Amino acid sequence: MPKSMTGYGSGEAKSGEERLLVEVNSLNNRYLEMQIKLPKTLSGLENDLRELVRQKISRGKITLNVAWDKSEDIYPSLELNEPVADTYYRLLTSIKKRYNLPGEIQPSHFAGLPDIMRPTTPEVAPTKTWRLLRSASLKALEALERMRKKEGENLSRDLRGMEKKISRILTEIKGYAKANVDAYMTRLKNRIRDLLGEGPLSEERLAQEAAIFAERSDITEEVTRLRSHCQQFRQTLRSQAPVGKRLIFLLQEMLKEINTVGSKASHLEISRRVIAIKEELEKMREQVQNIE
Repeated sequence: MPKSMTGYGSGEAKSGEERLLVEVNSLNNRYLEMQIKLPKTLSGLENDLRELVRQKISRGKITLNVAWDKSEDIYPSLELNEPVADTYYRLLTSIKKRYNLPGEIQPSHFAGLPDIMRPTTPEVAPTKTWRLLRSASLKALEALERMRKKEGENLSRDLRGMEKKISRILTEIKGYAKANVDAYMTRLKNRIRDLLGEGPLSEERLAQEAAIFAERSDITEEVTRLRSHCQQFRQTLRSQAPVGKRLIFLLQEMLKEINTVGSKASHLEISRRVIAIKEELEKMREQVQNIE
């Protein structure tokens, strides 16, 4: 059963006073595109996390956010940014000397200066943290997968209904096939009458007009191919593999065939049904954009 490319999932993992929360959103996209937001201290695990997502998802625009709650004693603390402080001290000393300013340089002179303090980076145990992150991420991805499958079932049901409608209209078009030939025959007779009015009509010219008539009035091949595409569409909807791109291709082929039928239509009822099929194909195209 096809899966939708849209959905949401979240997962949580705990160890002692540490807690990791992962939220993942998915939108439709032609390829697999990932945006991962990690706390700075976990940035070294980003490639592993990307690979985990690739194992579960083949298409879609994925946004994955990670929140990391830790105990108070290991929250990042601040420390003096010594290289920056040394630079400020040299500047303040130079200013004091240049302008002959009284007094000594005090710690208060450094207060509020940009980048004078910096957070310390706590040590992270990679194996333990990855184990937590992987657990929370898998839960989030599994929840996302359930939502995508559910939405995929709804999309498949709608698409099957549209395909059945197209098949039903094709049966109606086939019923008008003889009338289409008769309508074109009338046009051919009028054409031959006009040609005879211009003078003697050679057998070669008559054969040429008859060949054009045969080509332009027979819609049997197009209807047969369109039915075949409909059958392939139904079969593809039953597949467990990602099928979005194949469904898009089949819809393109179906549109080509119905356009040809429309160009050959000499009967008003066929033209009306061609329009109806095109409307259904456009609805299907919009729906298929959301399938993985």
